[in-house]
Amino acid sequence: MTISASSSVLHEPRLARRQMAAMGVCYALGTFNDNFFKQAALLLAATAGMRELQGTATLLFALPFVLFSAWAGWAADRFSKKTLIVIAKAIEVAAMLAGAWGIVTLQWGWLLAMVFCMGLNSTLFSPALNSSVPELFPAERVPRVNAVFKLVTTSTILLGIALAGFALDQHWFATPWPFGRVLVGAVALLAAVAGLAATVFLIGRPGLRSPNPFPWSGPLGSLRDLGQLRQDKPLRLALLAEAFFYFLSTLLVLIINELGRTQLGLSYSATSLLSVALLVGVCAGSFMAARSMPE
Repeated sequence: MTISASSSVLHEPRLARRQMAAMGVCYALGTFNDNFFKQAALLLAATAGMRELQGTATLLFALPFVLFSAWAGWAADRFSKKTLIVIAKAIEVAAMLAGAWGIVTLQWGWLLAMVFCMGLNSTLFSPALNSSVPELFPAERVPRVNAVFKLVTTSTILLGIALAGFALDQHWFATPWPFGRVLVGAVALLAAVAGLAATVFLIGRPGLRSPNPFPWSGPLGSLRDLGQLRQDKPLRLALLAEAFFYFLSTLLVLIINELGRTQLGLSYSATSLLSVALLVGVCAGSFMAARSMPE
């Protein structure tokens, strides 16, 4: 593996693809788990008539992104990305152990703590992944690689949401607790362990020797950085569009869960598929964007 003196892009395409494949597997499994477990918890809350828990769970999942994004970005520059990913996946396994117990026994405190930990895991992992793309590929290929990653991660979001409802509807064996909840906990824990195992294939590379100063101000510094986006109109529009999309999609998933379970009396599977149908267009758009990017 060689690195140019003027650029950190790998000259060996096979190593670059290996690194991105390993990171992609780790990220895809984590994204699947985030949405699989969160959707299962939201469906159970809607079914139990605990509407406020849907909003609380969604808020707790998003809170780490607001509070810790600046620190996670600094860590992605300062330390080996492989080390950060291993830590993030270890947090995911621990969170899934707690979450599996919470969802099987319907102890909402455990469930909410687990949702927060999964948000923290994603906050730590995302900068390590996103900053690796320009390190591993030449500038002209970065938009295409990002588009492919968007397609893959959006597909795992859809898969996680769809399978959450399907798993809750299963009744294969007689168990002390409802089998569907046991299945959700088992699948989530298995995916977390598989993601941690995939980190073995990552290439360890050191962080920057002289990174930017530690962002002590945290989210306040992030707000100041957002203010500087006035100088970069395309980036500002892209961030605003993505923020609006995720806000709207999160809100609609909460509404759809309530509509399907309490008002229409649909099964868990059918309710989840309503949300999936809404988000399929995102996959189609990502695919078209990836295909339209020049080589």
